[in-house]
Amino acid sequence: FKVVEDFEIAVSKYTGAPTVIATDSCTNALGIALEFLFRKIGGENYVINIPRYTYISIPNQIKRARFNVSFRDEDWSGEYQLRGFELWDSARRFRKDMWYEDGPAIRDRINDGVIRYKCVSFHATKILGHTQGGAILTNDAELKQFAREMRHDGRRFDVKDWQPRLLGRHDYLSPDVAAALLWKLHHLPTHNEDLPNDDYPD
Repeated sequence: FKVVEDFEIAVSKYTGAPTVIATDSCTNALGIALEFLFRKIGGENYVINIPRYTYISIPNQIKRARFNVSFRDEDWSGEYQLRGFELWDSARRFRKDMWYEDGPAIRDRINDGVIRYKCVSFHATKILGHTQGGAILTNDAELKQFAREMRHDGRRFDVKDWQPRLLGRHDYLSPDVAAALLWKLHHLPTHNEDLPNDDYPD
């Protein structure tokens, strides 16, 4: 499974994100991040606010993680924030240094200790597209181990101990897909325009 780690390292270098955890979809990347955040704050009454125009899996994942969801009108491009956290659905954006692309202000906030999460997609219809795939981009060291275990049925994959430590998910990125995405990433331009979002329903 080393090719999956190689792909994560390459995405980290391309996007500028300190940590990358690959998954089998952007939806499941968001799902893992949301479950982690729920465990962190323990808030059944916590509300996450998202645009009305988005993919149906996003409110599904919010509810599955036991948060409440509310909707807003927003004309967004490429990515939008799941308000309530520094959590972003970046499924329609993927480009060089996107971790810091909001400019010096966000760089200063991150350097001051603000934790953020961006979830990207490698679905066939996306910028770095293949059959499937997604990833969490983050600077949260605590999430790193949790997400790696969670995506692998709640088990550690780096040791020969197959007993689950978490009630896990089965969201691991297949090595053959990681290899194909790694090859495509080496040939990807540094700047890619956001994909349109006009096919999302209200």
